[in-house]
Amino acid sequence: MSTMTTAATTTGAKLRLHARGLTRDYGESRGVFDLDLRLRPGEIVGLLGPNGSGKSTALCALAGLTTIDRGSLAFEGRETTPEDLDYRAGLGVVFQRPSVDDLLTARENLKLALRMRGLARAEIPAKVEALLAAEGLLDRADSPLAEFSGGMRRRVDLLRALAHDPSLLLMDEPSSGLDERSFRKLWASIERERQARRLSVVVATHRADEAERCDRLVVLARGRVIARGTPEELISRFGGDRIELELRELDRGEEIRARLGSELGLEAQPFGGEGRLVVSVDDGPGELVRIVETLGRGIFARVQVRRPGLADVFFELAGSELDAEPEAEASGSGSRRGRGGRAA
Repeated sequence: MSTMTTAATTTGAKLRLHARGLTRDYGESRGVFDLDLRLRPGEIVGLLGPNGSGKSTALCALAGLTTIDRGSLAFEGRETTPEDLDYRAGLGVVFQRPSVDDLLTARENLKLALRMRGLARAEIPAKVEALLAAEGLLDRADSPLAEFSGGMRRRVDLLRALAHDPSLLLMDEPSSGLDERSFRKLWASIERERQARRLSVVVATHRADEAERCDRLVVLARGRVIARGTPEELISRFGGDRIELELRELDRGEEIRARLGSELGLEAQPFGGEGRLVVSVDDGPGELVRIVETLGRGIFARVQVRRPGLADVFFELAGSELDAEPEAEASGSGSRRGRGGRAA
């Protein structure tokens, strides 16, 4: 039975959405725990984490698709629950898998969405026309979605979620499976809608390039918040360079890792598979020269120096990679989990 409470009426008075202590506990450390989420009008907030981190569970809870065990929720400054009809009327959802019907045309899919939302039949044709025109899809309006590319199908899915003019949009891995061109077009549409109607967006993602498009991020691992801030703030916490080393002999990883520590005082971590190590330093080029001079050029198949990004931030915080499976995620070192906890 849910023990969800309602937030005080004044909580988040200037916020579009405020979730406090949101918890959905599936047992055995699965679910999402004590999530605090604040969302202003016109803001995009990302839930960043790998598979199994709890981000999709959090979205399902906010969408009313799963029970909330504990926590409070306020929408437009008013206490509410996910079952509240006014809350649901202001909500649009883009699921991880498109929810459009491939046997229907783009026009028919949008008509169906508006009918399900209770829009008067006489108002629907003009509304559908406007939606398709805004997305540049009028020339394909009467083609079945089965003939659309994955990117075009996803844009129709976005239109379906926004057809009733919600103020809050929840998106679960919206760019999953899209190529770079389709990814950019989808996010151009999201940004246009955000600007046009002060749309607030919560997006769950494991893609660093998608997270970079958010105003703020809540970083999740194993169902708990380990950090939050703007993308720039999170990256700035880990200044300096990253040296990525790929060994010619893959089974020498532990040996080379030990030598980097004992001979150069550098802490290396496994990264991206067997025989690959990463070292975080202040002076990448200078340290790389020391590494090659000390260990010898011949042991490396490839070396690279670069600035950190959000994927690197997550690795430092959680000890696992953003594209890790849940089993790999659970094997992160205790010291790095501790560091992540302090950052939150």
